[in-house]
Amino acid sequence: MPEPADAGVDGPVTFGEWVDDDLPIAEVVKDLPLFDDLPVAEVVAPPRRERPIRDMHGRIFCSRCELLDTPTRIGSCRQCGVRLVHRRPRPRPRPRRRADPRHAEQMKSVGVVMVFFVFLLLLSALWAGVLLTSAGKMTEDQLMKGTAILEVIDTAMVVFVFPILGRVSFPHQEPETRILVWVSAVPLLGIMLVGNVLYTAFFRELFKLGGPPPGPAVTPLLILLICIQPAIIEELFFRYSALGVLKRASGMHAAVWITAVMFAVIHITNPIGMPYLFLLGVVLGYARVWGGLALPMVMHFFHNLIVTVAM
Repeated sequence: MPEPADAGVDGPVTFGEWVDDDLPIAEVVKDLPLFDDLPVAEVVAPPRRERPIRDMHGRIFCSRCELLDTPTRIGSCRQCGVRLVHRRPRPRPRPRRRADPRHAEQMKSVGVVMVFFVFLLLLSALWAGVLLTSAGKMTEDQLMKGTAILEVIDTAMVVFVFPILGRVSFPHQEPETRILVWVSAVPLLGIMLVGNVLYTAFFRELFKLGGPPPGPAVTPLLILLICIQPAIIEELFFRYSALGVLKRASGMHAAVWITAVMFAVIHITNPIGMPYLFLLGVVLGYARVWGGLALPMVMHFFHNLIVTVAM
């Protein structure tokens, strides 16, 4: 740095006397004695707070030094000294379950089945009330006409609700299984008929009801009303529509037992035979599952035919 022109002169020296036009201002400022004694301040970053990360075993993971430890309490990291601030994680909102359209359709079908069953039950209860109030005063022709009217209404209701419920599916059975079930149905039907005779006799003896009243004469109309119509219409509703709809909602076995209860209750005109009819409904339900719809129809027909003719 060049010496000032008047270095030996006492008095204040102006800043312009120290500046050489050929030097940059940065060099001049750097060499000034005014800046030599200034202390250099150390810039220290403020302590940063890190959020601890816990693993599945409760250990805390420091995101700065990656130390994994299990401290007794949330504090500072033992390695880097950074303070770990414990914050409870915000609960994640549970995802909303979307409504399954198939479930809604199943519940709708179950509702249709139950409403139709209530109508059938009310109709049977009305006919039971008519029989109870008549107290045996109804002639055979009146009884046949009333039964015919009742079954015509039942048939019309089943035909109406059948397309509403639509087609239902059942598990496919191998031909060998179907043949075995059909062959086993013959002795099983015989066991059910013997059980019907024994149960009726025991019940009448227990309550001192005497022998069964004489039945009407066997005619083609009686076979149609007592054997053919129930075997087709009742099986279409209980062992096809109701069983198929309830199977999708509650499972196969539960559906068989539920429809058996419905089948027994619908015969409110025969309260004595309800427990037996419940067991018969269970047998017909499993016969439908393993042997097809035609098997319970055939079993129902021959059961009612033998009861009507021989009992």
